[in-house]
This record gives sequence, structure tokens and C-alpha cells, in this order.
Amino acid sequence: MVKLLRKSDYLYYARYHLSILREGKTDCYEIHLSELHKQAEKAWYSLKRLGTDESELRKLLILNCKYSAECCYKKLYSGATFNPKSCLENLRKHLKTGGLTLKDIGRNEAELNQIMLELYKKMALYHFKKACEKDEFFKLNLGSVRSYLSYGNLTPKEAGIREGDLKRLELGGYLADVSLHSKNE
Repeated sequence: MVKLLRKSDYLYYARYHLSILREGKTDCYEIHLSELHKQAEKAWYSLKRLGTDESELRKLLILNCKYSAECCYKKLYSGATFNPKSCLENLRKHLKTGGLTLKDIGRNEAELNQIMLELYKKMALYHFKKACEKDEFFKLNLGSVRSYLSYGNLTPKEAGIREGDLKRLELGGYLADVSLHSKNE
């Protein structure tokens, strides 16, 4: 049985979504904006009657986009993401949606590129080590090594991987003792 909501319920949900947006700390801003409009319409309330208007909603969109972009940047900077490429795409999406630039979050392209390069090195090396384990994810890890090298336009050596070890691994050879390049080599 479907429970029908009363007008006051729709009003409650509209105000709830507006309060989340006003906090300025959600990366689900598009959902909250959409739901705010839907719930207000179902309650037969105008934005003005809810205590807001399109101008405020635009400012809240920008505020939440900025917050979301900053969160993505922090994940990239700290290395707290297992998919840096996707995280970078999300950062750029938030900036674009809010009409923002990297400068608006106190960053620049060169800094972001350097962070991404280091993450691609880190991820290539991580997947290389996992591929050396020869488990059921061997092919996936090996493919990830090549992907991350490609994303960063890196050679295996730049990621701390011996080219010969990678080639042997790709040919199915077992690496009993994988020695990785140090930063000093």
C-alpha cells in the first residue's frame, strides 16, 4: 500500500533540502536542488513562500560546488582516493557546474598536474606489486599498471618499476624477487 504524503510532509521535505543546501557542505547539491523544487511544487509553495529565491539557490549551488571541488582536491592531495582519474573528473565537474575555476579554490593547473603525476606513479607501482602476487586479479592489475603509466605519460622506470620485470610479468613470467627502482637510481 502506497502511503500518500500530506501537504505538510512535502513542505517539511522542501525545507529539509533547503537547509542541507544552506549548510554548504554537500556534494549531492543537484539532488537537493531538484528535490527542493519537487517538494515545494507538491506542497503548492513558491520559493518565496519557503523563504528563498532563484538568486539564493544559484549562490548555494556555487557554494556547494566549491565545497565539493575542494573535497576532491583534498582527496587527490592526500592520496586518499583509489581512482584518481575519476576524482579529477569529479573535481572538474563541480568546478564547471558552479562556474568556478581552480583559482576559486586556491589552486592552479600546474599544482594539480604534479599531484596527478605523483598519484599515477603511486597507482602504477601499487598495481605492479599486486600483479606480482599472481592472484585472480592478475590481469586487472597488469592492465591498471599500463593504464596509469599511460595517464601520466610515464615510463615504467619513472614509476619505480623495472621495464624488464614488467615485460616478464606481461609475458607470464614469475618474478620471485621483484626489485623496484629507488629514487636514487
